[in-house]
Amino acid sequence: MANQFDIGVPVGGQHPVKRFRGTLRELNRKNVHYDAREGQKARDVTYAEFKFADCEILEVREGLVYTLPTVTFEIQYVDPNQRNASENSRWEAMASSIRKTSDDLKPNDLLNKTQEWAQLDWPLRAQDDDGKWITRPTPAWQLVSIEGASNNRAADVIQYIIETAEGKTETELYTELMANTSKLNGQQQTIDKITSGTLVEDLVSTNILSKAKDGTLSKGTNAP
Repeated sequence: MANQFDIGVPVGGQHPVKRFRGTLRELNRKNVHYDAREGQKARDVTYAEFKFADCEILEVREGLVYTLPTVTFEIQYVDPNQRNASENSRWEAMASSIRKTSDDLKPNDLLNKTQEWAQLDWPLRAQDDDGKWITRPTPAWQLVSIEGASNNRAADVIQYIIETAEGKTETELYTELMANTSKLNGQQQTIDKITSGTLVEDLVSTNILSKAKDGTLSKGTNAP
């Protein structure tokens, strides 16, 4: 109908809810076409729409009130097999949280199950005030737990890495982590970053670790 206004949560915008527990009732694939505009080509974008019911709202953004028993949000799909796929996307924040919860869990496995989600910091690409592209911690939807399973395994690994890094250089940290891979709880993504030498860079960029001028590492301001 003409003159109808859509008051849904804007795609890419921050949802008023920061943490909730509910049942995923629908997971929809939405294809959206964007016409060309100044400086940008026409493009087709796919979003995953998550619709939750019977929600318990655990935390909302400061100054806001949210009383609905439902939560809906959308995440732009990024095909991990594409050459330009990046770890610094909202899709990867969500996908990584699912992988951390269970190696075999897929998005459709979440349907009709009670689960907890939260907008947690993730290193996302964004433009600063000068228009330059940078990577900075930004709230993004991530799965916390689902019917008895949780990604506490990943949290335990991060805590172990932070404690192990204290006072060490990057090389010393990598050497010790590779000598104790059993303590990494099978977190393959973390192991891959250790072997490729990118883990410390990621943790420093998100302030989970801090790196002094002499190269020694310590706990960062965003560390759990």
